[in-house]
Amino acid sequence: VDVSPFEIVNCYLQNSFIPLFNAYKQEGQDEGDESKVGIPNVQRKIADFSMALMQCQQHVEIEEIELPIDHEIREAWEKAKAEGRTLTVEDMEERMKDATFLNQLQSGVNKWSKEIQRAAKLSRDLTTGSAMQEINFWLGMEKVLTDVQQQLQKPEIQLTMNLLRGARRFMATMSFENDTGLKPAMEKVSNYLNLLRDFPINDLLVATSIDQVTQALRVIFAHMKRIKNAGQYPLIRAYNLVEAVSRDLSAQLLKILSGQRLMQQDSELFDQNMAALIDLFRVWDDAVREFKELVREQLKKRGNFERPPLKINCEHTHLQERIVDLQKFRKQHMKLQEVIEKVLAEGKESGAKAEVVAAYRLVENVDVLDVSRRGQQEWEATKKRYDERIDHAESEITARLRDRLGAAKTATEMFRVFSRFNALFVRPRIRGAIQEYQSSLIQQVKDDVRRLQDKFKETYESTQACKMTAVRD
Repeated sequence: VDVSPFEIVNCYLQNSFIPLFNAYKQEGQDEGDESKVGIPNVQRKIADFSMALMQCQQHVEIEEIELPIDHEIREAWEKAKAEGRTLTVEDMEERMKDATFLNQLQSGVNKWSKEIQRAAKLSRDLTTGSAMQEINFWLGMEKVLTDVQQQLQKPEIQLTMNLLRGARRFMATMSFENDTGLKPAMEKVSNYLNLLRDFPINDLLVATSIDQVTQALRVIFAHMKRIKNAGQYPLIRAYNLVEAVSRDLSAQLLKILSGQRLMQQDSELFDQNMAALIDLFRVWDDAVREFKELVREQLKKRGNFERPPLKINCEHTHLQERIVDLQKFRKQHMKLQEVIEKVLAEGKESGAKAEVVAAYRLVENVDVLDVSRRGQQEWEATKKRYDERIDHAESEITARLRDRLGAAKTATEMFRVFSRFNALFVRPRIRGAIQEYQSSLIQQVKDDVRRLQDKFKETYESTQACKMTAVRD
């Protein structure tokens, strides 16, 4: 396997040095070590180094075009240069009468034309890869085409063209001047770079926190407004560029979040991260909505028949859906744990508490950010195993609830039991246990209400109190 040294160094950096450094940083934070105040600066340097390695890996190599000079022209040019003069058409008058020589020059010019045409027609598929690769490709195209233009200004090439014109080989010279496509290609690349030059993708690639990623997205979409000045950049391609940014966003978020062990964080830190991520996704959605409006405006101004797709396929939405799922899952678990701690104060139900703790450990041992097909299957399987453990806890709670409801003699006693377990009624199994005693509770309430009504219907003269008063008098 052909592996570049940049890829090897980046692999060591991402999988060895950065985790070691993060562990050292976390240890310093836990101990309150003030001597580690320079850590943020080192962290930025590491991020810059990582980005530089990434750029080297993502550099899109475009083959440089070399326009070979005819060997006779080169030798004559070198000889004239050695004599301290410039070779002219007049110096080659005798050779201009030789059809073989002219055919040789014309064949060389045709080869130049084909090479330049090949370079001018180069493009890349933006539906794959990163935004950095798109930027580097068109910067590389500019370099290659500029180099070709500079080669065409070489005196040896100018002399070759003048010799063909002097020999009235106008078909060859006119075809070369009109068919290479160099000029329109350079105009197109220059127009594309009105959008792509200085594209702030680096802000996203070096971000080390969620807040920095959010700010990077704001800067990127502010830059995307330059599409107004890139009238030749296809609007469909602009959509593809946003999708490429989404792929970069997904990769960067995974890089930031993977080392944080979300499901093992304390509630406060987890909630902070979730709030920051929700804000990030809101910023993305708002920015994409504004970008679509901008594209619609450009469609009207350009007046062409471009029809960008209705939907931008964002790769990071898979990660977004997983994060929303994690937030919901963690919230439900914390609520269940809190309620159980509150409700099951007695030692008899300690087994249920232990089951809940053990169930959550299953989640802590899984890569919850793996959104691949295999990762999705593993996450669903883990949630199923979690539910099975929670079912054991609920079975114990349900049995305890039934025992207490069965021992209740009055509606008041039953309501007292209900009030204690009320917070757990959202759980289907526990709610089912309550429904079993619903008819019994209703009947007891009816009996109590009937007795109360009978009491109020009695007149004072017929009450025991009236009789006791009469005896006393």
